Amino acid sequence: MSDSSDNINERINQIYLSFERKAHFLTKNDLQKAGEIVQKDLQDYGKNKGWKDIPNHILSRMIDDNTVEIYGSNEKRTIMKYLNFGTKAHFIKPVRAKVLSWVQGGERFFSKGHMVSGIKAMNFFRITESARSKVLNFVSERRKAAFNN
Repeated sequence: MSDSSDNINERINQIYLSFERKAHFLTKNDLQKAGEIVQKDLQDYGKNKGWKDIPNHILSRMIDDNTVEIYGSNEKRTIMKYLNFGTKAHFIKPVRAKVLSWVQGGERFFSKGHMVSGIKAMNFFRITESARSKVLNFVSERRKAAFNN
């Protein structure tokens, strides 16, 4: 695989949302704090949905002094992509074994391959309304502090 297709695949596999500092009164630390607010909100959303360890892999980081990114860690990035964007109906088959095996309703099933309906898109990787209001409140407090000093 060439470098360019590796880069394209990397970009396709990365799920993230980023936002930039627009207000001159916000510091780099303020932007980082806003990112942490969104990160925690998404983690709480996942926990409330009953997702097991995925919320622990929702992270935030500063890309530069003006941009914070919320992203899925490398370990869970692929499954987060499928959960966020969903999948179409597709055929699955074993990769490292001769048959697929799973338990459903207390009964074990086997298959050499079969169609699955896909995963419904959950669209969770977005700024939720609760995160939006928390960030707006935080920015409002920072604005007041900046102009009252």
